[in-house]
Amino acid sequence: MKTALYPLLILSQNVPTIALAPLLMIWFGFGMLPKVIVITLVCFFPVAVAALDGLARTDRTMMNYMQMTGATSWQIFSKLELPHALPSIFSGLRIAATYSVMGAVIGEWIGSDRGIGYYMLLQKSGYRTDRVFVAILVIVLLSLLMVALITWLEKKLIRWNQKA
Repeated sequence: MKTALYPLLILSQNVPTIALAPLLMIWFGFGMLPKVIVITLVCFFPVAVAALDGLARTDRTMMNYMQMTGATSWQIFSKLELPHALPSIFSGLRIAATYSVMGAVIGEWIGSDRGIGYYMLLQKSGYRTDRVFVAILVIVLLSLLMVALITWLEKKLIRWNQKA
């Protein structure tokens, strides 16, 4: 599965989001949907690559043992592969959390009448650099909050992988 999907994932990242966002606005209007699509496109890659990497690092000895005991593919996935890949998936989620805020701001730059990105454009047009820096600070704080939330969730869900 990795050999089939990985080249497509790499190819998908070669399309600049800032160039794709106006097309999404034309196709889907100026509502919330194109902004959600931009955020999804920005966030999907790090999570998918981390998940594929985590699944590829599954202990082969344990997998062979489970196959010998007659475990089904679903049992192997749910009891061995997924739990083993969760730390990698959460690493990808932490990266995607910061990208999600950036994706939302890009979506607001392209076509919105509200939000931090729109606020930044207004303040830039008015040469209010102090307010642009305040907006940047809010974006940084939102990104840090998202990373902290993902880290907290990881600690709650993956108790067996706690660092000393």
